[in-house]
Amino acid sequence: MWRLRHDVRGGLVRAFGRAQVGPCEQLGATFIKVGQITSTRGDLLPPEAVDEFPELRDQVPPFPFADVQRVAEPSLGSPLAAVDVNFEREPVTAASVALVHRSTSSTGSVW
Repeated sequence: MWRLRHDVRGGLVRAFGRAQVGPCEQLGATFIKVGQITSTRGDLLPPEAVDEFPELRDQVPPFPFADVQRVAEPSLGSPLAAVDVNFEREPVTAASVALVHRSTSSTGSVW
């Protein structure tokens, strides 16, 4: 009988952990970072819950390219369309606080 209760508890705790991942992704970088930290802290949550957080470490969804433009254009001093650089809209990789985009200039230089 105890084993059944333990399995049910473990399933509920795992479901709790899984239910936290989506909101962390939707709320953005700060919450993704909190989820990443949580995924390494088995002393804070039960292991069944912590086991659901690793995707926040290695499968973070990218944020929209419009956000990239909003940050990059002031740094470049002009709109991306006016700069002699072709930014690929799809990132090479995504992390909690940054994306990596491949870009090339008309001279072929890769940024």
